Amino acid sequence: MKEEQSGWLKGIHRNASDLLDLVNNLLDLSKIESGKMPLSLKQIDLKEVVQGFFDNIGSLTNDKEIQINLMVDENLRVIQSDPLKIRQIFLNLLSNAIKFTERGVITTTLSNAEGGILLTVQDTGIGMRPEDLPYIFDPFRQIDGSTTRKAGGTGLGLAIVKNAVTALNGTIEVRSEPGKGSTFNVFLPEFPFDRFKPVKSRIESHPDKG
Repeated sequence: MKEEQSGWLKGIHRNASDLLDLVNNLLDLSKIESGKMPLSLKQIDLKEVVQGFFDNIGSLTNDKEIQINLMVDENLRVIQSDPLKIRQIFLNLLSNAIKFTERGVITTTLSNAEGGILLTVQDTGIGMRPEDLPYIFDPFRQIDGSTTRKAGGTGLGLAIVKNAVTALNGTIEVRSEPGKGSTFNVFLPEFPFDRFKPVKSRIESHPDKG
């Protein structure tokens, strides 16, 4: 009976955690879209921010057979940006990669780029179909339903990422191939409003040729 009760308690805890995640994500997305989450620009060392997540990465992997790598440019520049939005971008991209990778490798790369920094999160997970890619940044839009039910999640993570990148005047690119994984490239400008430019996203699909 104790084992059965323990199972019930774990289920209740899991459902409560999922509900809390949904509420927090909804609040974040609502604030970003309404402009009620103003930018707080500071000098940021992205290496320190990202390393902080990696020190506690075990809580995200849920004992999956995943190797998680961090590669950082030795001379990574310090940028002016919003720490909260940077954390939203990185945490949601990494969580998304872990969610859809049962086993394999996830690699996060931070490198200098012209005018800013390039953040790349690459996984060897299930990848995405070409017909799904135009919608992945839409709120509540998730890929294949059976996979979503297995992996869980609210369908808001990538929407929050896109809105945060937009707020920082950055760009986001996606490459994906079914069965072989996905790569998200986020460009974060050194000075977000030094020059204004249209914010865009680029999506690429590489169908499996067998």
